[in-house]
Amino acid sequence: MKTALDIAQYFINHSYGGQLDDVTNLKLQKLLYYAQGYNLAVYNEPLFNEDIENWSHGTVVPCVYHQFKCFKGQIIPPTPNFDMNNFSRQIKDILEFVCRDYAKFSAWKLREMTHNENPWKNTQRDEVITKESIKEFFQIKLNCEQFNFDLERMDRMLDTSFVKVPHFDNDEDLIAWIESGA
Repeated sequence: MKTALDIAQYFINHSYGGQLDDVTNLKLQKLLYYAQGYNLAVYNEPLFNEDIENWSHGTVVPCVYHQFKCFKGQIIPPTPNFDMNNFSRQIKDILEFVCRDYAKFSAWKLREMTHNENPWKNTQRDEVITKESIKEFFQIKLNCEQFNFDLERMDRMLDTSFVKVPHFDNDEDLIAWIESGA
């Protein structure tokens, strides 16, 4: 099993198209939380053993925070000779998913996102957010995402020569159209 610091190094050294992602300590903490959450939900096991705590600025892995706090709000520089090939395909799949879907957000946007999610909201300040509460939240989140995906796929499949489906900008309109029997 990798440590939270190993996973943090992956995010710090991650790049798209040769351009490193801008990872600050605040952003790093949120990426670790999302990676842990999705790994728990998908594989039913933690990505790393270290605890995630409820701090005033959201979810934090204390040992990783203290490792990089010297950078304050600045971008953490990549580690020379870091080898991303030291991660299993399973771990890379989760980390790439988190990079693709969450690294695009600013640190402050990610902070606000975690503040609106039950694992952080339902835990007292400076207390450990249980892995079980993280797992439950992300399992529900994945089920909702799967439902949305299925609606998009259904929309594409129904648009054939014998059933014409109008284009919908959101899932609610598609559901209303289906329920109307049009």
